[in-house]
This record gives sequence, structure tokens and C-alpha cells, in this order.
Amino acid sequence: MTKAVVRNEAMETKTALVVVTPPSSGGLQYAKKFSIPARSTFETSWPVLIGRTETPTSDFAYLFFPNGDEDGLIHRGGQDEFIPTYSGMVSPNPNLGLTGLLSDPDEPTEHQDATLNLLKLMTFSRRQQLNVITILPTDLGPHGECLEPLDQLTVTSSELLQHPDAIDSIRAWLQRGGRLWIRLDRTGIDVANSLLDDALPLSVVGQTTANTVLLTLNPDYRQETHPTREVERTFDEPIRYVRVVQDGGEAIWNIDGWPVAIRVPVGRGTVVVTTVDSSVFCIRNPAALEGEPAFRLIPSAEPMQTALFLNREQPLLDQKSVTEQAASIIGYRIPSRFTAIGLTLCFPALLFVVGVWLQRREQGERLILLLPVIAILVAIPAVGLGSLGRGVAPKTVIETGFVQSVPGSKRLVSDGYASVFDFGPKTLIVSGTEGTIVEVDPDPTNRNYRRLVWTGVDTCHWEGLKQPDGIRTFSERSLETLERPLSATATFDENGVVGKLDSGGFSETGDLIIAGMGQDRMSLTVDSAGQFQGTPDDVLAIGDFLGQSLVSDQQRRRASVYASMFENTEKIDAFPQTLSLLFWAQSNRQMLNIGDSDVRRERSLLVVHPLRIERPTIGARITIPSPFISMRTTKDAEGFGFSSIFDNRKRRWSKTETSSRSFMQLQIPAVCLPFEVDIAELELFIRAGSRTVTVSAGSYESQTVIRSLESPLGLQLISIPAELIRESCRAGKLYVSLDVSDLKALEPKDGEDDVSQTQNDYWEILRLGLTLIGRRMADVP
Repeated sequence: MTKAVVRNEAMETKTALVVVTPPSSGGLQYAKKFSIPARSTFETSWPVLIGRTETPTSDFAYLFFPNGDEDGLIHRGGQDEFIPTYSGMVSPNPNLGLTGLLSDPDEPTEHQDATLNLLKLMTFSRRQQLNVITILPTDLGPHGECLEPLDQLTVTSSELLQHPDAIDSIRAWLQRGGRLWIRLDRTGIDVANSLLDDALPLSVVGQTTANTVLLTLNPDYRQETHPTREVERTFDEPIRYVRVVQDGGEAIWNIDGWPVAIRVPVGRGTVVVTTVDSSVFCIRNPAALEGEPAFRLIPSAEPMQTALFLNREQPLLDQKSVTEQAASIIGYRIPSRFTAIGLTLCFPALLFVVGVWLQRREQGERLILLLPVIAILVAIPAVGLGSLGRGVAPKTVIETGFVQSVPGSKRLVSDGYASVFDFGPKTLIVSGTEGTIVEVDPDPTNRNYRRLVWTGVDTCHWEGLKQPDGIRTFSERSLETLERPLSATATFDENGVVGKLDSGGFSETGDLIIAGMGQDRMSLTVDSAGQFQGTPDDVLAIGDFLGQSLVSDQQRRRASVYASMFENTEKIDAFPQTLSLLFWAQSNRQMLNIGDSDVRRERSLLVVHPLRIERPTIGARITIPSPFISMRTTKDAEGFGFSSIFDNRKRRWSKTETSSRSFMQLQIPAVCLPFEVDIAELELFIRAGSRTVTVSAGSYESQTVIRSLESPLGLQLISIPAELIRESCRAGKLYVSLDVSDLKALEPKDGEDDVSQTQNDYWEILRLGLTLIGRRMADVP
């Protein structure tokens, strides 16, 4: 953020223009135009995008135009030799953002030191730096971009509620992928709830102090990765921790059964909430060298560090896919291929008719003289349609946004892309309201400056922006304000899942998908009231994202966007991380103005909202489709079976050549417990030619073979006897193991000398899904 302080000495209100040119801008400038009351000093700030730089500080050139319009003169002070500059701190590596600490100005040093020690320790282990930027709530303005240089932010301020602009900025930054640490023992519960909305409902039960505490790690974490399961800490002075009850999230550490470190995804970002003094997570390191932190992390602290210090992920929407979608929409106004085929067939058809007519008149030799005339007659409509083609496709703006919704929030980030189709080249009129910004890529070869001018807190426009002939796609930053918070709830009945979607004011919702628990996805049918339902038959096949044989062109385009998101192998975690409802909708608000009033506009949003599952009726028969049953590989009771071909984080299988045993734990939704199983159907899609595949099921301690498959290729339907898994299902978990043998040698057929050249050594599992039918037998807290 750039801050300017300007004084107006005149007796009337003046308009000023300040233009900043950052280093490595590639021809981009960022300006603020504002009015200054008479005889007063005015302070303002606005965002400036900085390109790649090699130094932690850089000089920013700026121009000041006191009359509000560029007059071609350079106004400088007496101390400036030429164009004035100011210095600013930047991150020398754009892939590693800065770390910030938001605290109160009067926070005691001993409290701040404990937080800084842990932050510096985790920062150093990540990027070999000890730098932490200290921020006050008054430093954050209403611009959502003011925190963009940060990848991590820690909040200890108890006075944050008095600064609503700062809260809005943190929320927007978090939804865009920021990583936030909330020290609830310092901020209080109200600050935490204001930042999280309903993403992590917390309630305080009480607080206590102790000189000795025993930290217990989440039992679901792998023993091999985190061998230390408990850490005892003793202090000379009592430390305080707050006892809270959580509804959601993942408890990383507990003390006496109370969570003291909780991880929860919020939007595209991640939040870690701690309720105990941060000194419990680090130990003094007497062997530290100069320039290294004086502390080290407690054993098995990696989950907390990883949650806070992974790099921000790239946008989920793929620009190429979105551009192709926009081009397809625009292309419907261009003459279709049937017109082209018709014009192509006109020439031989007309030639045949004229030839027959001349032959009947016994003047066939004249056909060669009429050939040019026929060609001209056919070319006339083709040339006419071609000349009209440029006018057939109107000026069009197609906006595609992505919303990772936060429960309870009415203001959501809806960043995406805007594809503009026009006949240029010409100056493009682009303006945004409510904080919407069109981002332009730097172009060092462009000698003409392109300037983003802010005229208010959330209004801006571009000057000097050129539109080439054809389609151009811009990145877009936007915030969507809803009439009411989004909500999506569901439960199970005898057919599958039923639920209700409140779109919060979005219109034309459609193409609903449930995903996030396991590898499977399910399409849903929805009515005009938002009631939706899905059955096991609606579980989508591999590579399918709609579940329909006949789809519209719009659905086909949406399916391509779904594919680019779900099949992205570069993501660290599977998408989405939690059980979610995905749907497309139309925005009823126009916050971006591109072009003239005659431009055709369309703004569609892909919305991802966490799905809340409610308890089904006790004793009623219910069906739990496979997308609601999570799955991960683990070791069996003998210490074997952890699969190297299934990635728990990405929920993805990989190919292999060697034999393998995969011991899989399948988790029944907690709202269905205790679950009395009647029918269990396993679907296995596998390609394992010339191999024997043995499928077993049962409890953690005991597995029974239920099917042996020879050279399986394709979908295998396997029934699991209910008596084998009845007890484990009551506890919420059941176990399936897959044993794949080594490759069998093929016998050569008659006339063949060697079959090794045609034998495929690889095998792979493409899908493993489980459907359960049974009853919830009792009500448990």
C-alpha cells in the first residue's frame, strides 16, 4: 500500500492526482485522484502492484499534479533533482510472502515476545529469515489488497473489533489464500468469531492456569510421520489456556482433552487457532548459532507449521479453460459450420444442374465457359457472409468468477477472469466499483503507460489501456456482496442424500456436484425452491462431471472448467478439502464496466460452499452414497499395508509395476453413528491384467477374503457380508485391503516367439467407492 499526505493551502477545495511508478512495472502506473478541503491536510492510501525485484527495498518514482489532471509538468520539491521518489519494503522473492504480526500498541512485551519467538522460528525454518513485520490495526485500511504482500499473519490484538476496515481486509486476504494464526488466548473469543464467521463455531467453557501441561497430538496423525505423540512442558510461572468447544475443524494438539491448536480451511486460506500461550510450542535451543533462532519447535510440531507456512496456492480457475469457454459463447454468433458446408456444396450442386441442362440442350461443350460464372455466383454469398461476420459477433464481456464460500459471511471474494471481445485496436474503457480491479500484465516492450486510477475507496478505472482485435482475457479481483449468507444442509434417507440450498441471492443455480470426502463425486437434481437430492446412481463416472448423456453447450463448457479444477495434479491437497456443494450461478450485480453501453455482458460464478450434514432419523433406513465416505490408507494391526500408490492428501491413486498391498480405512459420517449396516456394496475400477487381485474386508484386527479377481479390467461390483463389518461400522470405521500380485508370465501363442513386447507391466486402481445401507440406532452427543 502507498500512503500520501497532501496539504491544500488554498481557500477552496482542490483536486489532486498522485501517480506512482513502481520498479519493474512494465509500463504500469497506479494513481489516486482525490479532493482536498480548503486549508487542510489530507491523508490517503491505495494499492500498488510490484513486479519482481532483487532487493528488499526499492525506490518508487511518483508524480504529483496539484490540479487533478496531468498537465505535462513535473512538480518536484527543492530537494529533488528530477522525478521525486520514495522508498518501500518489498519481498525479494515473490514466491515467499512476508510474515506479519498484528498486535495492539500497548501489548505487553513479554506476551509479544512469546509470539515473535515462535513466528521467527517457523519463518526461519521455511525461508532462512527472521524478519517479522509488526502491524497495528490502524495500519489496515478498507482496501482488501493491503495485506497482499503477506503470506502469513498472526493476530493477537484484542482491540480489533474497534477497526471494522481491518477485519474486512483480513477476511478478504484470508479468502484469497492467506494463512492466519489467531491467538485466541490474547484476542478473546469475539475477535476470533468476527474473523471466522461460522467457519469454525467456538464457545468458551472457561480458562485455567498450570505450571505443567501435557500436549497430546491428534491420534489420527500417522505414527511413522509423527512418532512423538505426547509432549510435557513445565514452566516456572503458570501459563494460561482457554477451554473451548469446537464445532468443526481439526484439533492438532489437546491438553486434558481440550483443543489448544485447531486447524480449519476458510475460503482458499487456512486458519490455526491456538488457545494457550505460544511458548508451549517451542523450546529454548542452547546450541543455536549466531543468526539462528534461539528456540526450536517441540517434536511433532510439523502439522501446525505446515498449516501456517506453505506457499499460497495458485488460482483454481484455469485461464486457458476460461478463455476457451468465453470464445465458445461468443462463437455462437458467428456463422455455423453448416453454413460453411452449405456454401461448399453449392458449387458442385450448381455445376451438376447446369451441366445436366446443357447436356439436354446438346451444348455440353459450353460448360467450360460457364465455370467462372458459377464460381462467382457461389462466391458472392460467401463474401457477403464473411463481410458481415465481424458485425455478427457483438462486443462482448464474459466474466467467470470463483467463490470459495465461508459459512455465515455475506461478503465473498469472487476473483476470476474477464474475457473481452471487440474489434480493435482501440482504447478500452474499464472501470470497477465495490473494490473490483482488472489486473493488467506488465509489458516491458510497451512504451505507452497504462494507469490504474483510484477515485475512491472502492472505485477505480484504467487509462491508456488498448484492446487488440479479437479476445483478450484479464485477471479480475472482485468481492460479491450477498443478500444473506449462503447455506447448504443435507441428510440421508432411504434413497440417498436430500438437502436444501439457499443461494443467498444468486440466481439461475445449476449443475450441482457434491465432492470433498473421498475420491467420488455426485451430481444432484435441484428444484426451483433449492431442494436437491442424489442417489448412488448419481455418483459420477471417472472423467464425468455432469452425469447426463444429453448436455447443453453451456453444461459442456462448465464441465471443462470442472475438469481443469478436479484433475489438477499440481495441487498439494485434493480439491475441495472438505465436504462441499459446488454449483454454477449468475451474479445479479455489475461491478465491472468494460466498453460502451452496447456491450453484451454475462457474469457467471462457480461457487464452492461447505455442506453441513444433519443427523438422519433414528431407526429409519438410510443409504450413504460413496462420496460421503472418506478413505485413507494406513497400517494394519501387524504394521503393514500402508499403500505407496494412494496419496491421502490428494485422494489419488497412481500406477505401479510392483505387487502391492493397500490397507484402506473408510470412515462413516459421524452424524450416522452408531450405524447398523445391512448392505455394503464396494465398487472397484481396476486395470490389472495378468495379475491376481485379492479383496478382503473386516475389522482393523481381522480381514476376510471376499473376492479373488484374475486379470481384472474395468468396474468390479463386490458385496461385503454385513457380519464381517457390523462391529466396526458401529464404531464408524471399516477396513478393506487390496492385494495385487506380481505380474504373471504369459505363455507365447502358436507362432509367437516373445510376448514381452506386448505385455503391459503397469497396473492401476482408478476408483474405489463404498455404498452403505442401514440405520442410525441411537442418539449420541
